[in-house]
Amino acid sequence: MQIKKSIALIFAITLAGCGPNRQLEHINVSQIPQDEISKAFNVKVYEGGGEHPTVVQFIANLDATSCKNLMWDAPPTKGDALTQLRLKALRLGATAIIEVHFDTQGTDAFGTNCWKSITASGTAVVLQHLPADSH
Repeated sequence: MQIKKSIALIFAITLAGCGPNRQLEHINVSQIPQDEISKAFNVKVYEGGGEHPTVVQFIANLDATSCKNLMWDAPPTKGDALTQLRLKALRLGATAIIEVHFDTQGTDAFGTNCWKSITASGTAVVLQHLPADSH
């Protein structure tokens, strides 16, 4: 009887570990109104190590993940992750995202519950406004 209880306990612990340990906040871009998508693309993106105008306000460190969760889902893309990142920044009032970088992961059932994922990370900021004719 003790062996059956031990096996049942091991089985229950194993199954509990198969689910996601953290929920990804995935924004389904196809369900976002086109005007909000257009505004999101006005949020400037500066990759890690690149130069950018003066930061007036730091808002938040952000990340967004494009995830292939189910076998039949489309593969993750940098574009999807970056669009989600821009939407998050826009919703916080940012004008730009600085220090953007990407991380690609393979199967990660314990961390994200994705078959494959691409995460875009960066810092949402408000940049000093520059006159239209200066670059």
